[in-house]
Amino acid sequence: MIESLSVIIPTFKSEKLAEILIKSFEKFKPKDLKIQYIVVENSEEDSYRDSILSLANVVWIQNREATNIFQVGNGSDANASGVEKALAAVSTEYVFICHCDTCVTSTT
Repeated sequence: MIESLSVIIPTFKSEKLAEILIKSFEKFKPKDLKIQYIVVENSEEDSYRDSILSLANVVWIQNREATNIFQVGNGSDANASGVEKALAAVSTEYVFICHCDTCVTSTT
């Protein structure tokens, strides 16, 4: 049985999607599973940082470098940059990487 898990959530100005994702994990996770959420905001936007941090055990990473990557039109590279930054913050054996438009819908 997995005791702890890091969930990496790369996002781009997506407050509501990140909020819904974290709340869905919290609603359906087993009671004995500890989840550390690592939200990587791939922009300069930080207005929703505190509200996301208040939801659960969340680490916020501001990936300002992604702004430059997006400007040259490469969203995939910006996403990869965010994932790489988040991996450095992982403190668990298991990691789940998901986009912010993911949602847990059941315990199974």
